[in-house]
Amino acid sequence: DMRIIVQTNLKVIAYTTSRLHASMLGMFSEVHMRLPNMVLAELTRRSVKKAVSIGVNAERIKNFLVSHAHPVVAAKDVIIPENVSDQIDLWEGESKRVKFDAAVLVNLRSESLTEADFSVLVADVRKVEEAEGNRIMLWTSAVKQLIVVHPGREGVVQQLLEQHRNDNVVVLH
Repeated sequence: DMRIIVQTNLKVIAYTTSRLHASMLGMFSEVHMRLPNMVLAELTRRSVKKAVSIGVNAERIKNFLVSHAHPVVAAKDVIIPENVSDQIDLWEGESKRVKFDAAVLVNLRSESLTEADFSVLVADVRKVEEAEGNRIMLWTSAVKQLIVVHPGREGVVQQLLEQHRNDNVVVLH
């Protein structure tokens, strides 16, 4: 059995003798001290983001804290201080905000394609994507004549461009 008190300063006091409960708490907090019947921990940006990266989302963290609340705290209207709950949500949001992928920029400005020609090229790349069942393009801009693709896939765009040139589909100025 575990009874948790969450403080407004992000500190967590868990009364437990269970190593399992202490380990579970350590999945989303930094454990500072472990005594025979108590664990002192802190919710930090790093610990919450680490938990999110392994699939433990903010809602699960808060549910764990609520379901193991100390009886004195559980009797109150607010079990997790609002600032702590909001901070956990914010840290989860930070983890999901930006995702970095390796990519290759295919710059077609020197090809002087019309917007229509560029659209045909993009449509043909999408057909290849569907046929292969793999995503090739990550982003396109007809105005800037740019296509961003997964690494190693820029050849598909170049091959289709060459094919369009040979078929006289792409009009070069």
